[in-house]
This record gives sequence, structure tokens and C-alpha cells, in this order.
Amino acid sequence: MLGLNDAGPALEEALKAAGLDPDRLEPAGAWRVFKEFARQQALCDGEAVYVHIGMPDPADALIHVTFVRELAISDADGELEAVREIVCDLEYQPTPTVPRARVELADADFTDFDAFAAAVERHPDFQTFLRMRPVGSLVSWNEM
Repeated sequence: MLGLNDAGPALEEALKAAGLDPDRLEPAGAWRVFKEFARQQALCDGEAVYVHIGMPDPADALIHVTFVRELAISDADGELEAVREIVCDLEYQPTPTVPRARVELADADFTDFDAFAAAVERHPDFQTFLRMRPVGSLVSWNEM
């Protein structure tokens, strides 16, 4: 079971164990490892998983495909509060062939995680990004 402070390093280690370099991720392999990571039990009261497809970032002028897992704990009133965010970000050079769909898919919008993952994988822009080579990638985690 993943602890709040162990989740980020666990994703990075899983990527490395799969033969992937966190700074130069191969998209299909990164998605495969992230899905396995997102299915692991975590010591938290709630969580959410998101995939952002084709998001531009004004800070770097690149197009991003980002896998996000948020872990939450209950506050004193019993409300869930996100406390950790684990991110796997793939960066693409903007060209005319790079999709800019600006799509966000959330696991909460589906009946279960498998339906969510299937929807991500069926999305035509996601399929396009899987066939492309990112110019960079970043695996990060932070306290929210």
C-alpha cells in the first residue's frame, strides 16, 4: 500500500523498473505504468485520476499530455482535501500535426477505473500522441 509520501517516488521507480527514463518517457510505456500505479491502493481517504490531453502551457509554449493522481485526506469536518499530486507530464513541440484538443478526462466521470482508462485510450488525440515522440517529460509530486 502506498503512503502519501511514497506515492511519487513509487511511480518514478516503477517507470525506471519498466526500462523508461523519467526525463525522456515513451508515451505508451508511461501510460501503461501509470495505469498500474493508479490502481495501487494508497493510504488516503479519497483520490482522483485525471488525464489532460493537448493542453498548451504558456510558460513553455509546448503542448502537454499529463497523467495526474491526486490523493486526499479528510479534514476536521470530514471533507476531502487533496494533499498530494503525482504527475507524469509528456511535452510535445507544437506543430500543425499536434492535436490541441484541450481535453480533460477524470476517473470520477466513469463507472470504474477500467472504463476511464478505456475512454482515454479510445480518444483519437490520445492515440495520436501515443504515436509521437515527446521532446521531454517530467515526473513530479508535490504537497498541495
